Amino acid sequence: MTDNTHILNFTWFGRAFKTTLLLIFFIELLSFFTHWINPFLSINNLVFVVLCFFIACISIYRLQYGVYTALIELFIGSQGHYFDLVINGQTISIRMAIFVIVLLSFFYHTIRQKTLKQFLSVIFKNKSLLLLGLVCLWGLLMALIKGNTLGNIFNDFNAWLYFLYLLPLIYILREKKYLAPVWPILLASVTAVSLKSLFFLYAFSHKFSNLQNYLYDWGRDTRWGEFTLVSGGLFRIFSQAQLFTMIGAVILLVDILLIKKTKTNTKDWWYCAAIVALSVVTVLLSLSRSFWVGLLAAGIVILGFAIFYYRYKFTNILGLAGKALILALLSFIVLAIALFFPVPQQTVINPSSALNSRFDIQDQAGASRWNQLPHLFKAITKHPILGSGWGTTITYESRDPRITSIKNPTGVYTTYAFEWGYLDIILKIGVIGLLIYLAFIYQIVRNLFIQLKNKEVHSNNALLIGLFLGLVALVATHVFSPYLNHPLGIGYIILVMATIECLNYSKTVPIKS
Repeated sequence: MTDNTHILNFTWFGRAFKTTLLLIFFIELLSFFTHWINPFLSINNLVFVVLCFFIACISIYRLQYGVYTALIELFIGSQGHYFDLVINGQTISIRMAIFVIVLLSFFYHTIRQKTLKQFLSVIFKNKSLLLLGLVCLWGLLMALIKGNTLGNIFNDFNAWLYFLYLLPLIYILREKKYLAPVWPILLASVTAVSLKSLFFLYAFSHKFSNLQNYLYDWGRDTRWGEFTLVSGGLFRIFSQAQLFTMIGAVILLVDILLIKKTKTNTKDWWYCAAIVALSVVTVLLSLSRSFWVGLLAAGIVILGFAIFYYRYKFTNILGLAGKALILALLSFIVLAIALFFPVPQQTVINPSSALNSRFDIQDQAGASRWNQLPHLFKAITKHPILGSGWGTTITYESRDPRITSIKNPTGVYTTYAFEWGYLDIILKIGVIGLLIYLAFIYQIVRNLFIQLKNKEVHSNNALLIGLFLGLVALVATHVFSPYLNHPLGIGYIILVMATIECLNYSKTVPIKS
């Protein structure tokens, strides 16, 4: 067995962090200029092919590079359309291309090293994972039997194929030397998404008319985010990639709130605090009530760990509150700079009015979500135990301004994707499918807590508690927004599994570097 005592030791702000941040900056610029120039020169397909060729080369050379590329795209890419290949009206996203490249590279390496059969035998010992796979196939079979639209079936089911990333991720990341860079990569990605969100907020809150148009088109066409003017003159800057901003924030919160300062370099502590402040502001300006619920749930559990795991006394709790106050102050400063910096001239903004509107369940998004409920319950009652299969649709009245229009003034809308995450799963694969999925997540949490029994190894426990809190935030967020059945949520679950596998790994399957 490997020595687990310091298996998760790493440097937050080392070479991996800086390299990743620069790489993301290059990706953002390339994506923006490709989108800007494409109407004139049609270079999008060329850029896509060149990127795929490069990713294929580095993945064949070193599989870990392909895995890191997939993780960076997952952390920052939202819906995975930073670059697209469009042929005869059919779109292939860069996320889909990376998925295929990394999986093929995994099979190339394992077949070449003659380790595929032995590795798969280890994976297939996970009974809850096998059951989840069978349930997913059952949902596919039910969809075909019911005659659901093939396009809806594929679009609904393909997110679950992301679980196939278990193969290359666990194969590579169970080696501690390959797992260690993942956390600085995550931190750099969280930083980049936060800075991008704040830049969009700054641009939309000030009079950059041309820049606003370019940013809006780029952000919408790459499906990175949604930008909406809400009450009070404040723009909502929402991106699904902010899920990892929330998760990254709670992971760092453990490090800077629960771990003593003597365990962490003071300069790094302040760097982490600044990134947490950036992340919290990003979650706030997303105006996503789902993210707020996830962050609140994680915050409550942090307090529980402080009291029951670390045995904090009243004076320690006061110190914890003091640190939280510092973070709140930093967050306020960051938000104030983005909103009220006077150059160039800013628009009239009333943040309190915008925040109040998000607590009103009768707003457009809230009303649409509640309008789904009766139709969802009615559809679920048809096959509550085994589900109705992938691509099952319901029709309801939406208040979403993107749906209501002159052609559709009533907002009547038919879809297979629903905001109520757990009800979505029950509709497709039934109560049994949901219970099997939750049992799968429970097994991950159970294995994680087995590792937490060693209270002396703070270097391991800080990250493990943070990963658990990330799961708490994800599970809570899924109540109101579907992420457990989305590549972002599935990717995070796989990453937690790979971390636990690294701690348990016995070198029976050699991996050549």
